[in-house]
Amino acid sequence: MKIFYFLSFIMTITIYAETYEGVTEPSADVSASFTVQSLVKSVLVKEGDFVKGDQLLAVQNREVQEQELKRLRKELDGDIASEKARIEINYYKKDLINLGEAFKKGATSQKELNDVELALRTAELSLKEATLNDQLTALKIKELESSLKDYELRTPVDGIIEKLSIDSGESPRPGEEHIRIVSIDPMWVEIPTPRNIAMKLKKGGKASVLFPEVKASQFAEIIFISPVVDTASDTVRVKVQLPNPKKRLVGERVQVDFSIK
Repeated sequence: MKIFYFLSFIMTITIYAETYEGVTEPSADVSASFTVQSLVKSVLVKEGDFVKGDQLLAVQNREVQEQELKRLRKELDGDIASEKARIEINYYKKDLINLGEAFKKGATSQKELNDVELALRTAELSLKEATLNDQLTALKIKELESSLKDYELRTPVDGIIEKLSIDSGESPRPGEEHIRIVSIDPMWVEIPTPRNIAMKLKKGGKASVLFPEVKASQFAEIIFISPVVDTASDTVRVKVQLPNPKKRLVGERVQVDFSIK
């Protein structure tokens, strides 16, 4: 009789937490600036306001451009030159038919017939010219409508007006920060992480964040692991993201735990 002995092996996976200090920051931090020099006509927001993406924040004076736009639209709608050319074409076509019949009967001269043909061709060219001018006017209208947007300041993101540096009646310098918008829900935390630990982390991995004076940790997701090591500190920038529905202030130092297998 043969006796078989079975050995069972139990594999143990040890999971331990590594805790590091990080700083909370906005998930979006945008500086909105006018690109043209003009007086500010109206500011539609104030510091602390919540704004939605593409919301209008401020408008500069653009009366000259708006008046020019009205003039071009009236010019295009009137279309007097085109209408005049069409009337002349219809008239000379009928006149040419009548003169052709008269010429066959010897009642008119070749010169008169040639003069009407020339007048018809001239009217047809005038219509082409008027049509081209209408097309150019329509193009100018589109360009002007597009340029009017340069006098508007809109937010590209949802967020809170953190800083307002302009007021009605001012003429701010193009390119400077005129309105700052920050988004803090969700918030990010950046953690300088030792290289050997960062190498074990994965994007999409979990972490827990402990805020000052708060007992319970909040779960967060790893959204970025820098591909570059800081040589001086031998650390890697790691970012985690977590919801912030209560709009907790950002810029705090927090403790972040990574669960490492």
